[in-house]
Amino acid sequence: MLSRTCVGALAILLVPLMATAETCEVPRFTEFVPGAMGQAQNERFSVELAMQPVAIFRIPAGFSKWGSQPHGSVVFGNHSGGVSGGIAYETMETVAPHRAGASPADFYRAIFHGLDKMGCDYLAGLQLAQQDYRLHASFGSAAEVFAYGKGDRHHFYVIRADQPNYVLNGLIRGIDRAAFETILSAVQIQ
Repeated sequence: MLSRTCVGALAILLVPLMATAETCEVPRFTEFVPGAMGQAQNERFSVELAMQPVAIFRIPAGFSKWGSQPHGSVVFGNHSGGVSGGIAYETMETVAPHRAGASPADFYRAIFHGLDKMGCDYLAGLQLAQQDYRLHASFGSAAEVFAYGKGDRHHFYVIRADQPNYVLNGLIRGIDRAAFETILSAVQIQ
């Protein structure tokens, strides 16, 4: 039989482990295969956007307004088809207000995998269960892409294991899901 002192010491040791091990249920993401873009779509999505050192994207041609933000983020708009959007870098600086000292890769993995209480709290804020779809692609152990959307608003995140200080997130509006999936299917990990 364990003494009260041993039980108390054991409880003190286990409580922090249980607190950090808290996880939550993540809505199901449908797997998709990158690189499945057809030749006809390739011509429609002819602007190559290299977001180094993370990934290369192909987006629709025809934007007449482009802009950049600090840390190399790019926004695009004024498209004849009503398409607009942007791709931004999440860095140590942008993540620090939410979780000081965490790399962007660790922060977003905690969210999309529901790894801890903070990740679960942010996951709940994304309201993924209310989205029309949720997609996930894996580039082996090198990278993951998480995407979701509702109506003509589509979000994505690219998380690389070997570039933990940079996560790309993007929002594209004014296209349907099929066109967005074409963009996702052409993502190239650098």
